[in-house]
Amino acid sequence: MDPKAFLLRYREIQHQIEANAQEAICLRSLAEKCTVSFDSESGGTGDGQRIPRITEQLLRLEAQTEQLTHTLDAVRAEIIAVINAVPQQHHRELLRYRYLAGMKFEQIAVEMHYSYQHTVHVLHPESLRAVKHLIESNIQPVI
Repeated sequence: MDPKAFLLRYREIQHQIEANAQEAICLRSLAEKCTVSFDSESGGTGDGQRIPRITEQLLRLEAQTEQLTHTLDAVRAEIIAVINAVPQQHHRELLRYRYLAGMKFEQIAVEMHYSYQHTVHVLHPESLRAVKHLIESNIQPVI
């Protein structure tokens, strides 16, 4: 696995969890807009199963989110182990900022007191090479 893809798994799973949270908000909003009719001759065209369907979708979404959260924890632990094994401290710092905290290179450069160009064109490639070496030598990904 390419080192960048290895490290980006954490943020990708985070985005999936966030998307699930947004979808759950939309589904709850739909459920709140539903009204119950006690009249057998209602004018609605629905089959009366809207709330149960939404509830079922919410339950599936929550189960998927829980599974993603467990995967996220495992992937985070794996990435942290690899980052901690990188020999140079400034490479470890850059990797944490970029792939765990999700910071942009501009922010990382300011935080680490390097130029943007040095951060992007020197430190980041060196850091990825260190990760690649560790991945190829002994660490197997969880997913």
